[in-house]
Formats: sequence, C-alpha cells, structure tokens
Amino acid sequence: MIAAPRISKEFLAANYETIFFDAFGVLMDANGALPGAIEYLDYLIAKGRQFFILSNGSLYSDRVSHQKCLERGFDFPELNYISSGGLIEDWVSDNGYGDANFMVLGPDTSYDLVKAAGGKIIDFSARQHVDVIVLAHQSGFDFVRGMDAAITVIFAAQQRGERIPILCPNTDIIYPNRNGEFGITAGSMIAILQKAFFLRFPDAELPLVFLGKPHAPIFAEGMRRSGNPDKGTVVMIGDQLHTDIKGANDFGIDSVLIGTGITSLDFSQNAHDVLPNYVLPNFDD
Repeated sequence: MIAAPRISKEFLAANYETIFFDAFGVLMDANGALPGAIEYLDYLIAKGRQFFILSNGSLYSDRVSHQKCLERGFDFPELNYISSGGLIEDWVSDNGYGDANFMVLGPDTSYDLVKAAGGKIIDFSARQHVDVIVLAHQSGFDFVRGMDAAITVIFAAQQRGERIPILCPNTDIIYPNRNGEFGITAGSMIAILQKAFFLRFPDAELPLVFLGKPHAPIFAEGMRRSGNPDKGTVVMIGDQLHTDIKGANDFGIDSVLIGTGITSLDFSQNAHDVLPNYVLPNFDD
C-alpha cells in the first residue's frame, strides 16, 4: 500500500482554504456523480471553503461541461469548472494564432474550442497549410484517417525544418467507469505520435504543447481564479498519480490520492516514482 497518511474529508476542509478536484474518477464517472461527491461539495460550501474542478477534458467548452455537472446533480458556479480544453482559447490568443489553420483531432464540439479563439478548422484531406495540430479527443472523428493525416503533416514539417505546435490539452491515457470498464483518452494519441516520430526522427523532439495536468497552465488558472496566492493552503485531490498527483507536486501544492478511480491505494509505493502527501479512500465514508 502507498505509504502516505490516510486522512478524512473533514481534515481537508479544516486545513485548506482552496481545494482542487479532478473530475472523472474523483467526483463523477460516465454514470453520474460518485457516491458522496455532491454532499462533500455542499459541505465545503457550508464550511466557507472554495473549490475548483480541474479537468483534463477537451471535448466541451467549460460552459457545456458545467451544464453537464448540473445535470448530474452538482450545484456550483460555472467559474468553478476549469478544463484544459477551455485553456485553448487563451493559448491561441497569447501565441498569435488567432487567424491560423488548425487540424483538430476530435469531434465538432472540440472544433468549437478552436473557433472561439478565431482559428480556422481544415479538413484532414485538404491540402492546406497547417499551423497548429490539436489532439482534442479520441472519439467523434475518423481516428485512423486523422492520425495518418497528423503524422504525415508532422513528418513533412520536420523535413522542411518547420516545427508545428501540437496542442495537447489532455495527457490522460485512460479513464475509469464505475462498472469496472476503462477507456482510452486523448493522451493515447500523444503516445502514438511520440513513438512514430521517434522511429523516423530519433534525434529530434516532437513539438508538444501541454495545457492540462500534470503541467502547470491548468494549475496556474486555478490559482488565478481562486485569488489565493498561498500555495500552502491549496490541495489537489485526484485519482491518477502521473497527472493529478505529479502535477500538484510539481506545482508546489499538496496532493491527495483518492481510491475511486485509476490508481489503486493497494499499490506498493516501490512501484511508483510519484507519491501523494495523503490518501483518501472515498467521499462516502
């Protein structure tokens, strides 16, 4: 078992001003809210604690994702939901790609995230110049044709000496469902492209741009919205060691691994190079 102190959900409310939550595997799954999750957020509100959901989701805008939370029975402001997909608009604006051509691997809802920033979506089969590739979501498009097109564009750019940014909102490889099933997520596309690129260009580096956990941008946005400058009073609750926990540790805030998602609390700490500050079985006890 991971050798970190086991704490209670009440401990978190008593010791932290701001609590970050992962979404899937922590508060909800494909079937709805996880047991105790809605009640715990209500408890935090009653205790005067602020919280934000930091999701690696890049399928919907934050507005739509928040609405889906409300449909699952949650009740909190839209401002409290921060997705890595929602950070695409700021990245596009900050880096001067507002009128650029984007190849987006994902469904129409992911296109909307780019269009909101002024980006132009090009079809996989179009022989147009590509300025940015977005690995948005693993479903809702022709996966093989899309990946083939992305690999072709990346290889051609590398041979020209050009580096096309590959925007990666979601680095998660898998996600859990309550019935014991798992599925792949957009991070699987990153893994495929990295392997393919290395085989052809072993001395070069794929120009990946990360927005979601475990990388800093989504944590920085959470801190900005919280208005809390003291990282010592902020904690992240997640179910994956190499996204939620590593991201929190690297960002300099405390981390809690919850046992309702990907990472089992029964795993030996010797098997991992990332460890949480605390563990919490669930929100239902």
